[in-house]
This record gives sequence, C-alpha cells and structure tokens, in this order.
Amino acid sequence: MKQAELEILASLVDNYRDVLHNFKASGKYKPLSLVALKSREVLVVWVAFCIIHSNVVRLHKSQMEGFGVPLDFNDLSHLVLSNPTEWEVVLQIAKYLGKYGVNKPIFSLKDEKSTFSM
Repeated sequence: MKQAELEILASLVDNYRDVLHNFKASGKYKPLSLVALKSREVLVVWVAFCIIHSNVVRLHKSQMEGFGVPLDFNDLSHLVLSNPTEWEVVLQIAKYLGKYGVNKPIFSLKDEKSTFSM
C-alpha cells in the first residue's frame, strides 16, 4: 500500500467510528444491541490494524523481524456477532495475528520495551 492508501484507510475507519458515535448518540440504535455495535467497531479497527501491520512488515521486514503484535486474538472471543461472515473475519484476524504472536509486541502500551529496543 502507498502512503495515500493508508491515509484513506485511516480516514475510513475514523469516519466509520464518527458515524457510529453519532448513531449511538441519536438514540436510533434501540433495536440494535450496543454491545453488537461495539463488537463491529472493534472488528473494523482490528481489520485496519492487520492491513496496516502487514504493510509495515512488508516495507520494513528486517526491522520487524522477531517482534510480535500488541493485539491478542483471544480477546476477540468476547465479541457479540450474529453474522457468519463477521465470524469468518474474526477467524482471518486470528490467523493473521497468530503468525506474529504477542511476544515482544511492538508499539504496545502494555509493554514498551520491545518498541524501544528497535
């Protein structure tokens, strides 16, 4: 991905989250579960993370070698999703994140040591 495409992706995620926030603030979400809406938001953000991370690894393979990701795919088990396609996305995210693991996570707020050891 080129820088412009990454910026478009980030903008799409931001726009999605803004629309979702406004939708929830309007009170029109009542027939939908707030938990389900939040679960979809998490899914969108994690997909964007995987796309961006993949691009960073491709561009900076030697620098990223040996580093894990700051996201644990097991955390996705708490999502409330009703659509089989959404669960397929969860499986793809888990597959991608599983390749890198959580040891020595880079850009993690939980453990900054790895980031500063680059």
